[in-house]
Amino acid sequence: MKCVRVIAACIAVMGCQITTALSQEADGYVPPDDYAAAEPVADTSSDSGWDYDWGGSYLGLSAALAMGAHDTVGVGGIKAKGDDLTGTGLGLYLGQNYHVSKIVFGTEMDFTKSDIKGEFDLPGSVLACGNVGFSCDTNIGWYGSFRGRAGVAFNSFLPYVTAGVAVAGMETSFNGPGLNSDVGGLGVGWVLGAGLEYAVMKNLIVRGEALHYDLSNVTDTVLGTKVSSDPQFSVVRAGVSLKF
Repeated sequence: MKCVRVIAACIAVMGCQITTALSQEADGYVPPDDYAAAEPVADTSSDSGWDYDWGGSYLGLSAALAMGAHDTVGVGGIKAKGDDLTGTGLGLYLGQNYHVSKIVFGTEMDFTKSDIKGEFDLPGSVLACGNVGFSCDTNIGWYGSFRGRAGVAFNSFLPYVTAGVAVAGMETSFNGPGLNSDVGGLGVGWVLGAGLEYAVMKNLIVRGEALHYDLSNVTDTVLGTKVSSDPQFSVVRAGVSLKF
């Protein structure tokens, strides 16, 4: 009789477990042993391993520091002395990138409003620059460029080189007793540089770059004297842009 009671109890327990399992299965419950193996996380990186896509257009704002020299030639080819150019600038830049494998290339144009200035002497010149009561100075009120760019992408980092055509608005002033004259015009030349960009977010990019500008002569006549100005200056600037 005791064995019969034990067998009956086991049958009752098993029946209860089977009833519970059927109820859980009907409710959508899956026992731990029946869990399917977790699917691996999909690899979203590209075949080349560069996750960030640099392709697209962008618009940015830049702040710059400039320094350089400005040769002003007077009578007999006399060159200016002490004409160190310094100044700052604020500008805009607009560009388009193409991203192929690890290579990023594109074009960019920029415009900077600047106050690059420097005073100079012309020893021995009839223009009397540097003499008592006389002052001569140069000013670059703005500059811009149209450049090509090429770099190698390291995910969200992009080191690059750039080169192109540069233009600038230049003015050379001669001031003194009986003399108040300006030589101004458009300087055209080339620009060459390099930089580094970093994508802070998907559409927000910061950069730092250094550029060297070499502009052609702007020539005019002051008091019957031919004056030619050809500035060369370098710029270090930082920028932030929106990619779209």
